[in-house]
Amino acid sequence: MNNLGLKLKDLGRYEEAEEINRRTLEGIEKNVGPDHPSTYSTISNLGLILGELGKRDEAERLFRRLLDNSLKTLGPDKPETIKAMHNLATILQHQGNLEEAQSLNQKVLEMRSKTLGSGHHGTLTTMNNLAVTLRDLGQYERSEEMQRVAMEGREKVLGQKHPDTLVTISNLAMVLQDLKKYHEAEKLHRRVLEGREEVLGPDHPHTIDSLSYLADVLQLLGEYDEAEILHRRALEGREKVLGPEHPKTLFSINGLAEALEKLGRYEEAEGMYRREIEVKERTLGPDHSSTLIVVNNLAIALRRWGRLSEAKELLRHVMKMGRKALGSEHQQVLLAATNLGIVLQDMKEYDDAETMHRSVLQVREETLGLEHLETLQSVQGLAAALRDLERYEEAEEMQRRALDGRERLLGPEHPDTLNSIYHLALLFQSQGREGELEQTTRCALESTEKAYGPSHPDTLLCMSKLASMMHHRGKHAEAEKMYRRALHIREKALGPVHSDTLDSVNGLAHVLDDSGKLEAAEEMYERAVESTEKSLGPEHPDTLRNISHLARVLYQQGKVIKAEKTFRRALDAREKTLGPEHPDTLRSVDSLAVILRGLGEYGKAEKMYRRIIEHKEKTLGLDHEDTLEYVYDLWGILQDLGEYEEGEKMHRRVFEVLEKTLGAEHHKTLASIFDVGTALEFQGNHAEAEQMYRRVLETGERTFGPDTIETLTAMRAVAIALYHRDKVVEAEEMFLRALQGCEKGLGPEHPETLGAVENLAGMLQELGRYDGVEELYRRSLETREKPLGFDHLSTYGTLRRLAILHERQGQFLMAGQCYQQAAEKLSANFGKNHPDFIRCSELSAKLKKIRSISQEPDSYANLQTVSNIATEAAEVGSKVTARVGANRSGTPDRSGWTVRLVQRMSLWGGGRRRQER
Repeated sequence: MNNLGLKLKDLGRYEEAEEINRRTLEGIEKNVGPDHPSTYSTISNLGLILGELGKRDEAERLFRRLLDNSLKTLGPDKPETIKAMHNLATILQHQGNLEEAQSLNQKVLEMRSKTLGSGHHGTLTTMNNLAVTLRDLGQYERSEEMQRVAMEGREKVLGQKHPDTLVTISNLAMVLQDLKKYHEAEKLHRRVLEGREEVLGPDHPHTIDSLSYLADVLQLLGEYDEAEILHRRALEGREKVLGPEHPKTLFSINGLAEALEKLGRYEEAEGMYRREIEVKERTLGPDHSSTLIVVNNLAIALRRWGRLSEAKELLRHVMKMGRKALGSEHQQVLLAATNLGIVLQDMKEYDDAETMHRSVLQVREETLGLEHLETLQSVQGLAAALRDLERYEEAEEMQRRALDGRERLLGPEHPDTLNSIYHLALLFQSQGREGELEQTTRCALESTEKAYGPSHPDTLLCMSKLASMMHHRGKHAEAEKMYRRALHIREKALGPVHSDTLDSVNGLAHVLDDSGKLEAAEEMYERAVESTEKSLGPEHPDTLRNISHLARVLYQQGKVIKAEKTFRRALDAREKTLGPEHPDTLRSVDSLAVILRGLGEYGKAEKMYRRIIEHKEKTLGLDHEDTLEYVYDLWGILQDLGEYEEGEKMHRRVFEVLEKTLGAEHHKTLASIFDVGTALEFQGNHAEAEQMYRRVLETGERTFGPDTIETLTAMRAVAIALYHRDKVVEAEEMFLRALQGCEKGLGPEHPETLGAVENLAGMLQELGRYDGVEELYRRSLETREKPLGFDHLSTYGTLRRLAILHERQGQFLMAGQCYQQAAEKLSANFGKNHPDFIRCSELSAKLKKIRSISQEPDSYANLQTVSNIATEAAEVGSKVTARVGANRSGTPDRSGWTVRLVQRMSLWGGGRRRQER
């Protein structure tokens, strides 16, 4: 009977083997008693079978009983005792009791090496098991070294295709996977699969395991189509052999769900997750820890798909069920709370996110200690929440605590330590601490390169992050160089369509885009679209994201019609695959609205913005930051349509909501007051606009201080309202006060200071007081060009205003030179085929004609011609400014010195730009 049970086990027929072994054990115990040595082999076999069936708690009890009896009756050095210790270690490892498993395996290895020799099959088996435990403990290099020794020994003793040899090869492949040596892991998994199909047959559970393992590594290599096929084969095999409710069957469902998600087939993936949940709820109960794990996984997936509200509700459900059944300190409850904190951050509910992260941290500190790795994970989560709340000192204290703890526990080169360094760099970036930002990221790269080598995936990831930082700082040449290096290595190691390779392609494209190398950026985006279409399909979210990037760069080059078609392609596909209210779909609506506005189709653009606002208000509320951003976009359209009164009503409604929910002195409330003032200003109601601006100014001085950017922005707005009310002396005093405040509080080179300089210059120019105006404009121009370079587009407006100053003074030669320089800037940013460059060149040519006519003998006809051409040139200049103003962000740069100021400032509006990057 016992031999029959072993045979059935070897064939993978575990349920039958369990029944035979239970009957055998009952018979022996009845005859000789439960503790007799003749029961030992049957107990051992039954324990192994129960382990294969996932009944590990019962298996652990049997092995502990067997070990206790063996120690009492046989002694510690007998083979039966050592075997019992070995089997207990194996089941403990599966139970997650890794420290005890490692200790037992180490004892067994020492005893077997001593009694059997290092090359004995039993010694090699223990070595294999100890290596697996080391892998589970994160000691990957030690594990790899031990697995290679075990593999060579087993190949020599048992042969290359023996089932035990194949087990060791499979384990080696998995630790190579952990070390991100994916190609070598793939080769070994394929070798094991072929060997098991030949030796054990295609339906053996171990063969099916190999299908699943190979699918996993293919997924990591970006081979999603083949991964899906293998996951489906594994699922079908496990359903047939193990049944639809076996843990390994459910594992295959989960693996298939992940593969489908990678392929962008979210509906099918969700179906798989829900199928797994349904089985676990039925078999284990809705509050079982294993059930809650899967619900948590679905919530995380929903978050990735942009369905944040659903993710939030699922995580709250997990926490409620978990607290009731498992206790508030259970790891599943704490994991769900951590994930809920992250979702709340995504939803910009920062205060609630902070509360959630603090509650998890408090429990982990009390139960695990201050230095436990999970505690440090909570410390870092809290740091991120504090960063979102702009409480930077507290955030830095927490982030440094996480970093210091991980350096002590894991070492300076561990990926988690490097992740903490990256988050510290993000904190520096949020505060504008550019020098520390760069230094921190460079140190992380140097540490990673030293530990893993220049071509290791972690090194390349760190290099990409540094390139991103350089890009953010405007060091485009260095960022481009890094992205190209990472792309070259990834393309060679991973292939042209791997997700990491495409990340480098996109990063390089973004840098080229922002460097003004638009044709090269277009080429990169086209490559990204082609690659994702080939590997993921034409409707995959990554493909559609790349199509959107391509459309944007086409628009920046003036290829407006082609850009519109490309944006519509992305929008149509997203509406079909993701639904009309998905965040990515709404981003496409936003992008298309920008295009339509640039084409002058204001009515269509207005409808699109109203569609977005309606959804945002319904899901987030009118007072949410995202909703308010789109409200401002709609305000821009209403300005284009001249519907200022409706814009005023809209802003007053926003103000009423914000005042009620956030209070009268909150920065968002003040922003809405500022917007009401802007709407009044456009309607010519300068007196009431001044009142609004003064309210913001008085509150700003009291709340933020007299020399802060918020206060100074409001001061400039008051000055402009005074000027429009013909209170020129007061306006000039206010402008000078704002300029002095900017210089004192922000520094002479701050963009806000330069804005104040140009405001003052513009007013003096309008009043015909030209003395000193050129000096002010040139100060602004030279200061802007110093950090940004001659070709940067933001210097264009200043140069154009300087040209207008020369033109009004009859200095046509100097005006023409300024317009020519402006044309060169446009050419550098958009190319010579861009309509704005063409129009600006026309303007320069017209001024040249003015000079030639003005040099001829005076006559009334000549003077009239000069006047007409000058007027025409000014009109062309306005058209160019309007078109350049409709920039990539979709927010027009209203370059008139008054209009430019009264547009909503980023500091009052919370900052933006929405970009698919």
